[in-house]
Amino acid sequence: MTLGVWSCLVFWWYPFGMMVGLAASAMAMTSIMLGWRAGKEGQHLAWFGLFFGGSGVGLAIASYRFMQLVFEDSLPQLPLPI
Repeated sequence: MTLGVWSCLVFWWYPFGMMVGLAASAMAMTSIMLGWRAGKEGQHLAWFGLFFGGSGVGLAIASYRFMQLVFEDSLPQLPLPI
């Protein structure tokens, strides 16, 4: 879960934030599949890790594409209707 939260905090740091999010998602999926639980009462914190890891990856991709659109203007242009 900590890696997932960290990936949400550093999503703007493009290659690093995405890799941390992917690692968090992979660890969370492994934990879910193997049935590992954490905490005093055995909570499934892996689901939160999967959520935050996926959110970090999504934010990284969205911010990267936004920067391409704004600064590089490299997204395809749609023709204007006449």
